[in-house]
Amino acid sequence: MTLRFRLIFATACAVLAIMLGAAYSDKVKADVERQRSDAIARYGGEVVGVVVTKDGLRPGDVVEASDVGMRDWVAELVPEGALTGLNDAVGREVTCPVARNSIMTQTCFESESELAEVPAGFVGVSIPFSDKLGVSRNVARGAKLIAYAVDKDGSKQIGTGIEVLSSSAATASATSAAQIVVAVRASDVERVLSASNIGTLKFVVPADDVDAKDVGAGPNAGAPPQAPQAVVGEGGAAAPEAGTP
Repeated sequence: MTLRFRLIFATACAVLAIMLGAAYSDKVKADVERQRSDAIARYGGEVVGVVVTKDGLRPGDVVEASDVGMRDWVAELVPEGALTGLNDAVGREVTCPVARNSIMTQTCFESESELAEVPAGFVGVSIPFSDKLGVSRNVARGAKLIAYAVDKDGSKQIGTGIEVLSSSAATASATSAAQIVVAVRASDVERVLSASNIGTLKFVVPADDVDAKDVGAGPNAGAPPQAPQAVVGEGGAAAPEAGTP
């Protein structure tokens, strides 16, 4: 095999590799465009990329590249102020807890002066809003809530005295993945975030005169029904039950 032949052969292989690479690149782009078109057809709107947390973040955490990722989201469902590039989040300090798989918004980085005042002993927590939370999209700032973890096995009270600091749900569309920021007792933050992460978090709105410890199951709730007790009549004989001839 001559040197000239080897050069020609190598050049031909290089050209073929470039052509195959270009063809593969075109195929990948076509697949991405097809998936995007399918999503638009399914949801009836444009799809945008947003920054989503891979794990929960706490106040004071500086966002690293491993903490966040990009995810396609239907534009109509994106909350106001959502971040659309990783550079918008990486390197910035979080000012309130953010649950895992939440869309990051500018609210996550607002200074304390920009947020509603958090009561002493409480922590501001940002939670993805959904109708399953049990509160109205028009829930008022300052409203008091009680938090429960609700699953197939029942419900358990996990937080009391919770206060609504802000919510973007009221200004979003009816299906928007908005955020609600609430003040949670420091001792309850972990339970509330865990329930939010697994989708079991539910709030109730008590009246001003209702004590949180009185909200929930009664003393006999969940207990097996008891058999009727016989009524003993005079002489020690069991008296017949009402309605029994």
